Amino acid sequence: MDPALGAASPMSGGNSQSSGLAALPKRDEIPSSRSSMADSASEMSESDTDAMSLSGISGFSDYNRGSTRQRTIIEEQATRINTMSQENRVMKIEIDKYKIQVGTLQEEIRRLRQASVNIQARAEQEEEYISNTLLKKIEELKKEKETLANYYEKEEEFLTNQLSKKLNHLRHEKCNLERTLEREQEYQVNKLMKRIERMEREAQTKHTSLDQLRREKVELENTLEREQEALVNRLWKKLERLETEKKHLQTKINEKHSSGSHVEHPSRDIAPRPVVKNDNAEKVEAHVKHLKREVDRLRKQLFQSTHESSAQMRSMETEERQLREKNMHLQRKLQQEIERREALSRHLSESESSLELETDERYFQNDLAFNRGRHSPGPYSSIHPATVSSVSSSSSGFAQASSSAFTTPVSPYRSNNQQNNAIPQRSSRSVTTPDRFVKPSPPPSPVTTQTLSNLCLKINVKLGGINNILLPNARPRVFNEPVIFIGADVTHPPAGDRRKPSIAAVVASIDAHPSRYCASVRVQRHRQEAIEDLTNMVKDLMLEFYKATTYKPVRIIVYRGGISEGQFQPVLTRELKAIREACVKLEDNYQPGISYVVVQKRHHTRLFCRQSGDKCGKSGNIPAGTTVDMGICHPTEFDFYLCSHAGIQGTSRPSHYHVLWDDNEFTADELQNLTYQLCHTYVRCTRSVSIPAPAYYAHLVAYRARYHLVDKDYDSGEGSLISGTSSSRDVTDISQYQSMAKAIQVHQNTFGSMYFT
Repeated sequence: MDPALGAASPMSGGNSQSSGLAALPKRDEIPSSRSSMADSASEMSESDTDAMSLSGISGFSDYNRGSTRQRTIIEEQATRINTMSQENRVMKIEIDKYKIQVGTLQEEIRRLRQASVNIQARAEQEEEYISNTLLKKIEELKKEKETLANYYEKEEEFLTNQLSKKLNHLRHEKCNLERTLEREQEYQVNKLMKRIERMEREAQTKHTSLDQLRREKVELENTLEREQEALVNRLWKKLERLETEKKHLQTKINEKHSSGSHVEHPSRDIAPRPVVKNDNAEKVEAHVKHLKREVDRLRKQLFQSTHESSAQMRSMETEERQLREKNMHLQRKLQQEIERREALSRHLSESESSLELETDERYFQNDLAFNRGRHSPGPYSSIHPATVSSVSSSSSGFAQASSSAFTTPVSPYRSNNQQNNAIPQRSSRSVTTPDRFVKPSPPPSPVTTQTLSNLCLKINVKLGGINNILLPNARPRVFNEPVIFIGADVTHPPAGDRRKPSIAAVVASIDAHPSRYCASVRVQRHRQEAIEDLTNMVKDLMLEFYKATTYKPVRIIVYRGGISEGQFQPVLTRELKAIREACVKLEDNYQPGISYVVVQKRHHTRLFCRQSGDKCGKSGNIPAGTTVDMGICHPTEFDFYLCSHAGIQGTSRPSHYHVLWDDNEFTADELQNLTYQLCHTYVRCTRSVSIPAPAYYAHLVAYRARYHLVDKDYDSGEGSLISGTSSSRDVTDISQYQSMAKAIQVHQNTFGSMYFT
């Protein structure tokens, strides 16, 4: 039985209703409907009626005994019916309340649906508005782009016209400067020759007078010595005689005092003698004093004459020194004038090269040769001319280089026909690619002074100019003789590629500064680190050095990049032998000193300043030029760390140098100083860079050759060089190799120029 039903008594009619209403909150927990409650009530009433009838029939005899129990059951059934009816009413009320809630929820759903429709419509309107706004902005940007393109085209046309006018103006100025320079050179040469002749006559006259003065000086010194000797001898004789007379007089005086007689006037008591003046002691004493005074006077005279002679000698030496200094000054002035003339000639030749740039399309279509003959000035003028003549007359490779066009230097002044026909080639390859005629896109940012300065540096170098050189008074002793600096590097295909070839690049200096370099490129086997055709490459580069300077290099300094420590010995053995073979091919018994230095940048060593005052810049890096050759270096090998650049951002990474071979016997300080100075000769920067210029240029040449292969579709991976272990080669692979070698070959017109900058 339900506890809520059992809580009501049959005697409480109104209280049972109140208790049923009070129990309404608990009925929410029973999940029943009105029909189920009615069915349960009818079933309960039927069961009660059947029970009553059965109990009346079966237990009529026991009526007295069970009447009390029946009444109790009837009361309970009545109470239960009342409770069920009350619950039925409550359920009806709850059902009505749920219906109201359902209606409210349906209304809320309809309202939410309407709001969703409204929001979707508003979103579509906003999307359409944003799309229209973006389309308008895109159209405005397209119009602005077209306007900018027209503006840049007009500006380009204006600049082209301005440059053409300036070019014509510079040509006129060049002609005027050439005429003025010729007249000034002739005038200066005549003036200097006359001055030199006059100075030579004056110097000869002064030398003659100086010789005459020297002879007179020697004669005066001899005469003075003879007079001094005679005077001393005469004085010594007089002193000896005086000493003898003094002793004689002293003896006489002692004899007189011993006889006991008092002599007041000795001249009266002494008998006359043949020499009267010797009898008077006072006269003898006065005579002695006179002789002493004369000796003192002669000594003073001797000292004065000696002093005058030394003063005269000093004046003559001073005059001779002044004459020498004046002569040296004139020689230096003559040398400066000669250097100025050579600089003016170089300047005119460079300006002529820059003025030969034509603005028409013939510049890109003409494939004529452009031969430049030049002699680089340098400190090698002190070498005896016999060296050059012996080299030119030898039967070696250098003699072959001095033949034909390289025997006579090409004049920097060309005729008008040459200026119109000899158009320089600006491409580093012999094959013309279509991408050279693509119109450049507008600059992304406004032109700044730094950008223009960098462009001028590159243009000047590519036209044959010189951006910077080492100071003559600060260069190491290695520059006292002809020296060639060689940089070598090898670039490999990316990781995972097993077919593409490696590219070897070698550059070498062709002047004495060193400032100008020429390059040679080869393709070789896949992942081959040692340069295979190094002999021919070094031979060509040394011939180019000889053509430019007319001197054979006495020392060869090689900066090799991209070698790991495990490859030191095999690469050194092969490449050093190749360099020696190149020297022997040029000339028999030609063995210049070789220094082989490896440059490494891929390491994890970093250097920091211990003192905060030594830090450089905002990044707090070590200053440029910091060198470490102890502590963290190899205990037995010759290596050092050099941070030659100033770190602007991040932590500076020093370069690690390993000296694997050194015939030139450099000290550590000399090689470190030379390496640091070469880091300042990089033409594309006005500051020092992280590695020496030869190694940097070799890296640029190899990197650029890789792009030449990409342009010609030789680096696409479809064809490659056959491995060295195979016994035969396919005809297709050989032709592919030849095509790749031709694609990266440097054109003969740009072989001596720095096209890679």
